[in-house]
Amino acid sequence: MYFLSLDQGGSSSRAILADEQGSIYAEAAVAVKTSRDCTFIEQEPGEVIASIRQSIAECGKKLTTQTITITAASLITQRSSFIAINSRTHQPLTNIISWQDTRGANLLNDLNIDGKWLNQKTGLRASAHYGASKMRWLLLNNPAVQRASHKNELLFLPLASYLVAHLTQNFDYRVDPVNASRTLLCSLPQQSASHFRNDSVGINWDDELLALFKIEKQCLPTIKPSNTLYGYIPFKTNKIPLTLLTGDQSAALFAYGQPKTGELLVNIGTGAFINAWQQPSNARLAPPENMLCSLVYAQQQVKHAKFLYEFIYEGTVNGAGAALDLMAKTLSLDPQKINAYNTKQQAIPLFINTIGGLGSPYWRSNLPWSFIQAHKDLAQIPIIKTDLDSNVSKIIAVIESIAFLITVNVKHLHRKSSNLTQILISGGMANRDDICQMLADLTQISIIRKPQIEASALGAIWLLKNQYTNRNEWLFENSSSGHKKVKFDPIANPQLTQRFHLWQQAMNKILAEN
Repeated sequence: MYFLSLDQGGSSSRAILADEQGSIYAEAAVAVKTSRDCTFIEQEPGEVIASIRQSIAECGKKLTTQTITITAASLITQRSSFIAINSRTHQPLTNIISWQDTRGANLLNDLNIDGKWLNQKTGLRASAHYGASKMRWLLLNNPAVQRASHKNELLFLPLASYLVAHLTQNFDYRVDPVNASRTLLCSLPQQSASHFRNDSVGINWDDELLALFKIEKQCLPTIKPSNTLYGYIPFKTNKIPLTLLTGDQSAALFAYGQPKTGELLVNIGTGAFINAWQQPSNARLAPPENMLCSLVYAQQQVKHAKFLYEFIYEGTVNGAGAALDLMAKTLSLDPQKINAYNTKQQAIPLFINTIGGLGSPYWRSNLPWSFIQAHKDLAQIPIIKTDLDSNVSKIIAVIESIAFLITVNVKHLHRKSSNLTQILISGGMANRDDICQMLADLTQISIIRKPQIEASALGAIWLLKNQYTNRNEWLFENSSSGHKKVKFDPIANPQLTQRFHLWQQAMNKILAEN
């Protein structure tokens, strides 16, 4: 069997064709642009749709044999991104609003939400990165959205729902539970398995949350299971059934087969996401403090008249690849030419990496980024912002800050997973040896980089093949790129450890003062 996986990410759209064992036969990626204007972070919808179609076409051209029959396709997207459209004309009213966008932060703060109540209901935090506060902002500030709302022609669509409609030309707007849950408008089931109820997945738009954000249920798509037939996607001269819809980080968890306890997956792209698999249980357990409990799959099991829900504990770092790209452009440097781990450069500042807002465990969206002087007595002296260090030093500080933020999240999740033995690393930034070794040294846990690091698209293939076969083979060690598995074992690094402690002190001090 062969499967097509489509992955729409922050910097590119990707198509991968693989068999049921995970061997890749063809793949293609097309870059997409993201515009940034302070807290406004957007993508142009026409460009994104065109990039997916182009990646499908290029993947088809690279397929050397014509005898392959593709069984099914999947689409995975950035979970919290969304768009507003006119439900009558199907035309966009806004650009795609990125998950990194935080324009709704002040509105969210004004609601003074009970964080414990919200976390128990949704598994998430009161964060402007999720769609609800930005939807409310559009209703208050965007004339096109306001006019559509007054005419009952407004739809807020998670990115997955919008893309599915255009790729399949089926404008009966639907979305899967994973992407729906990242709007902050869904309540999650308290049980991991639920009895069948009138074609409902047991996950729906929550009346209390809709009332809180003053959003009408009719402005949202229908929620269907992850493994629904969403329509058909053209591929060369054929049409392939699209039978899997889920989020990028949710799919990434399955890139190397069934997740195991004792492992963390760190997936580093535009942002970094730290995922800890939880054994299926009857109860949705509380995550570590200031972490998330995220839904990763909601499968309809028609034969048993049930739905199966799977959850992870999750940490999020918003400024990973996005921070490095932005600062490299600001400083006119190529970060690929700088190995931060092996540098002997002195007087490296510390970088307060709030690009895209602070995710877990800090959850702050209103702090500016800054470089500060590193000093042994940082806790006792005023924090001094600095512009005196070289641009190379600043890029090194940015790279370190990504490793520092990930390490903080690993340590929080480690408290719930005391048997943690290794960390799998994936995503575009996993190719950086410096970050991999820093993480190993800071966490004192071995870091494993598999040959295929584009985890989201590969994980979707694994989920797809499980819909059609019970075979467990999964040859994820194979790679058309020729890369090999690499293990980064921890070594003692007192200098890096000291800088990490100074950075933590600086973060705590800045958070306390703002």
